[in-house]
Amino acid sequence: MSESHIYQSAKTLQDTASQHRRHIHRNPELAFQELQTAEYAAKELGALGFEVKRGFGKTGLVASMAALSNGPRFLLRFDMDALAVQEQTGLDFASTKAGLMHACGHDGHVAIGLTVAKILSELKGELNGCYYLLFQPAEEIGQGAAAMIADGVLDFIQPDYALAVHLWGEEPAGWLGITPGPVMAGCKDVSIRVRGVGGHGGRPQKAVDSILASAHLITALQSIVSRKLDPLDSGVYSITQIHAGTNNNVIPDSVFMSGKPRFFTTAAEEVIVTSTKRISEGGLRKRLVVKSRSSLGRVFRRQSMTQRFARLVTRRLRRSILSLRLVKISNSWGQRTCHYSCRWFLAQYSLWGREKKSQENAFLCTTLALILMKAALLLRLHFFWRLASNWRNQPDGT
Repeated sequence: MSESHIYQSAKTLQDTASQHRRHIHRNPELAFQELQTAEYAAKELGALGFEVKRGFGKTGLVASMAALSNGPRFLLRFDMDALAVQEQTGLDFASTKAGLMHACGHDGHVAIGLTVAKILSELKGELNGCYYLLFQPAEEIGQGAAAMIADGVLDFIQPDYALAVHLWGEEPAGWLGITPGPVMAGCKDVSIRVRGVGGHGGRPQKAVDSILASAHLITALQSIVSRKLDPLDSGVYSITQIHAGTNNNVIPDSVFMSGKPRFFTTAAEEVIVTSTKRISEGGLRKRLVVKSRSSLGRVFRRQSMTQRFARLVTRRLRRSILSLRLVKISNSWGQRTCHYSCRWFLAQYSLWGREKKSQENAFLCTTLALILMKAALLLRLHFFWRLASNWRNQPDGT
């Protein structure tokens, strides 16, 4: 089947993709609670002839399809969870669950995955290799990918290539963002409790002022990037929560604060972590409790994979989709948990525009472009399969 036939097939599936998306949007579920979403996806995938294996990362699942001939193993990743946000869009397919909403586009990701699965099932006789559609839970809390890996998902799939996308509400439909190397920042979760001695606001000399100490601490932490980090590197340190006190006349005995430092290189991560510990364990050492939770690593796109991806999109998609605009994007300070899978094989993670003012139309246009891209890419990547072994011998992945 040629790309033009794939394109026509994708066009006929616009309504199907929209129906999938609207169903998922009406029924949002939080991290590790995606039971209905996983069940819906599993039922649809099973009907298409995929073998569905569940139990990865609690609610995650993998659907596999083996083509008729040998070849590489492809992993396509889609996340499923929603956010604790009250929807106020007024859409006729708005969330039916109070306080929950698909505000990050994961409803679209699931719909895209199911629609790509439909096209792949139709192309089974023309493809090489094995195809694994991975539906990941708990992306929003940064734990889903690690949970799936802990349950053996990568040992089960053993992929040669990985593909993932994210709908991007800040850009219009037809916009595609791509760049080699790190594109999503790594981060640390930092929680700090400063313990002092409470007292009367009019007699601060009798207290140990935890608020004043916290103010100096925040200033010092946010100076790490400008004073300790290499100016040619980059990072950001944001303290985003601070809680203290119950009365405007009383100096509280403790302050709680939390935030996230972000980074793109391991060198920057080391500087930020080391400096945080040094500052926190300085003059306040006896009165400071610092907790640093697990970090999210960078999403890193292999340069060779990115170059092939960009060439394919430029050459093929622009013939059919006149509004497609391929751009090299700047690094994003957001983070995604697919970095866990990007470490060990050729991976490509792309951002696709989905403008906020016309989300449904933009979703359909984006889905159409994305379906064509994925199907065309899968048809052609088997020619590069042997290059993977050469890439693995190069430390920079180029």
